Amino acid sequence: MEGQKKTTFAHRINSLLESSSKSATKVANDLGLAKQTLSTWRSGRSSPSHPTIVTIANYFGVDVAWLSGYDVPIYSNADATPSAYRRPTDDEINTMRDALKKINALNDDGTVDTVVVQKLAALLKDFQSLTRKDGE
Repeated sequence: MEGQKKTTFAHRINSLLESSSKSATKVANDLGLAKQTLSTWRSGRSSPSHPTIVTIANYFGVDVAWLSGYDVPIYSNADATPSAYRRPTDDEINTMRDALKKINALNDDGTVDTVVVQKLAALLKDFQSLTRKDGE
């Protein structure tokens, strides 16, 4: 992989900070770092150890090799891209709510295995509570 290295850690961490809604101070605090330490990494005067790079990559949800400066995709798995975590559309939310109502009705009728209905209902309620965090 050494031959693939093209970009510095400093460039990559700056790119992540610019594209995220988090300040350098918040990131440093969240990761238990001194703000000055993060500043020296951002300027390219020094670089973190590999275990610290792994921690930072996990924090931002990016590939460790990418953050280290290698010419690899930013996300190691296509399912990990931010688009996989998009907010559900209103139609999707309504569909899930309708499904929850139907599951609860089936459970009352006793026409479906109660354990299955309870598991599905719990999953849908978890989904519903997540959507409420977005202002619903």
